[in-house]
Amino acid sequence: MKRRDIDAWGHILGYGTHTAITMLYPRSPLLQGAEPYLRHTAHRRGVNPDVAAKLQDVLREWDTDRCGTAATGRHKISALA
Repeated sequence: MKRRDIDAWGHILGYGTHTAITMLYPRSPLLQGAEPYLRHTAHRRGVNPDVAAKLQDVLREWDTDRCGTAATGRHKISALA
């Protein structure tokens, strides 16, 4: 019988590492609790300026949305990058 389940690594292996995918598509990791890591990375020395700018933009959107939806506890950020 053919195995049908694969782990998370198998899903993205062809697209890059977990770290790379997190940097390329930061909105999903935010929803999964990676906010401290993304904030740290957005301001860390040595991070590619384009990556840092993208993270800062997404975090700014996240903060704006969170302030506007604090009562519901829901985040309405735009679709994945």
